[in-house]
Amino acid sequence: MEEVHVLPGRMRLKSPQLYDKKIAETMHIAIEKLIGVKYSRVNYYTSSVLIVYDIEKTDQVSIQEEIKDILKNIKEGKSLVLTQNKTYLSAIQNQKKARNRFLFYGSLYVLFKVKNALFGVFPISRHIRLLITASVITTVEGYPALKRFFKHISNKAPRLSDVLLRITAISLIFLREDGMGCLLLSFRYINDYLRYATEVEYLRILHQSIVENMDLVTIETLQGEKMLMPIADLRVGEKIHLQKGDILPTDGVIIEGKALIDGIYGTGQLSILEMMPQDQVHEGMRVLDGDIIIEVTNLPHKMERAYHAVEEMRIYQKVTNYQEGIGSFSIVLAFINYLVTGNLLNALGIVLLLCPTASELAVHTGMNSYLHLLGKHKIFLKRPAAIEKAAYINHVAFDKTGTLSQGKAEATMDTEFYPNDVPKDLIREDAYALINALKKQGITRLSLLTGDTASKANYAGEVLGIDNIYSECSREEKGKIIGELKTTDEIMMVGDGVNDLEAMRYADISVGLVSSSCDKVKLYSDCIIFEDDLYKVADFIQLSQRSYRAIEQHTNFSKMYNITLGILAVFIPFNPYTAKSLNTINSLLVLLLSKRIEYFNPKREYKLLHEGEVLG
Repeated sequence: MEEVHVLPGRMRLKSPQLYDKKIAETMHIAIEKLIGVKYSRVNYYTSSVLIVYDIEKTDQVSIQEEIKDILKNIKEGKSLVLTQNKTYLSAIQNQKKARNRFLFYGSLYVLFKVKNALFGVFPISRHIRLLITASVITTVEGYPALKRFFKHISNKAPRLSDVLLRITAISLIFLREDGMGCLLLSFRYINDYLRYATEVEYLRILHQSIVENMDLVTIETLQGEKMLMPIADLRVGEKIHLQKGDILPTDGVIIEGKALIDGIYGTGQLSILEMMPQDQVHEGMRVLDGDIIIEVTNLPHKMERAYHAVEEMRIYQKVTNYQEGIGSFSIVLAFINYLVTGNLLNALGIVLLLCPTASELAVHTGMNSYLHLLGKHKIFLKRPAAIEKAAYINHVAFDKTGTLSQGKAEATMDTEFYPNDVPKDLIREDAYALINALKKQGITRLSLLTGDTASKANYAGEVLGIDNIYSECSREEKGKIIGELKTTDEIMMVGDGVNDLEAMRYADISVGLVSSSCDKVKLYSDCIIFEDDLYKVADFIQLSQRSYRAIEQHTNFSKMYNITLGILAVFIPFNPYTAKSLNTINSLLVLLLSKRIEYFNPKREYKLLHEGEVLG
């Protein structure tokens, strides 16, 4: 690495390898995980990397050595870009696009205002044919049926149809000097920017909380050499080397060494066991102390789940149906008006006033504001479409150990154990508050799923007020139970370990806490809570319910606005320019209404604190 400049707490380095975009992206992800790094930016155009770091936590030499190792691993193919990292990079790119578009349309709005104040409006901007052309383009963009027809007639270049519409619309903004249109677009993109900024921040925190190289494992070859291998490439019979702090990536049997093993993520029981050769170990267990080699007996469990897009939400389907219906209605109404009055411009005005763009905008901007709201409350929702599930949740299921209880197990080879090698466990204080809050919200169907013994599970259920208890559950049994409950209820699963993943996969929505969950739960949960506060689960449900209702109200408002003015235009003529301006006002109102979602606050009058009950 070549030093470009170095200052206390800040340096810029350069390497020819960074001209490769994929290497640069991987480097950016890896550097952000280094201890003491506050900020980094990798530029693959200049092959340079800027690093800002905390001089009290690290130094220039340490960072440079780390970067050399990162580049070496990348060159040898030992660094993989995980799915969540791709999501992170995508969010960064979307944030940059939204920022650039906001600056473009915001600058254009200011330019039009200054130009009109100094020189007035150019004559071409008032040209009637230009006005009609702009109306037609706006109409095609706003009605799904007309947009499909346009794509059909341009089927020789289907990929260019959307681009052509967009370029034409932007060109008409310039020609018409459409300041209000620019203002609307700048508002829309600043809203997008804030949403993606929140997403980037939480994905960065999530990324930093996940163990480095969790997708890789150290195996021992037949020649006795150690090498890194992707977990996805493991085979039964492979020998894996594990040491203190490592999480078992799969099931296996110890063939060499001994270690203290924490089984909380693997079995759901708070247990510290001294494991010897021939002992069985399971995926998710953690090595507290010691050094072992295991032979793989089962391949890692795969977490496969179908995720729904925003376009598949019920509320979005309602908007789509409305758009299809209002399209036919507007064309018929405009045609009748033209036959009666012979005024083509008024007919175009009716079509523009009934254009349903704002109803779809209400969903998208409402979702953006909802995600920004959750971010303010330290809640990160990976799947925006999950708002619909969260808003209608009527059953919440919990893991016990590590979720409702503290589930902490720390030990060394010199640790003195409790009888039966089972440490004491305490119910979390905020677990009582959460259960009370859920019941106050009307969610009385609560279940406890645990791998722990029946006596401990029943006791926890009794003190917390949970009636449905399922004890001594394996990972597969938890999934089966949730699958059965899901047939009658909208169910949420809150868990922390590998043994909860099957249940989380079957649940309508899954939740994990970043402070206590294993890496796989962080990766595959629909929702991650970034504060060590269980009460945030109740906040998440409440905020989702309020936000979803607000989005429904905003879509209904935009529909009524369209229909009222469209019918009014039958009796009072509106020229296309006025109609377009009124339709733009509808979109602006929807944007402003959506912003209020960001200021919702959960009601916490039910929060109560209890002394932690001892389990075991």
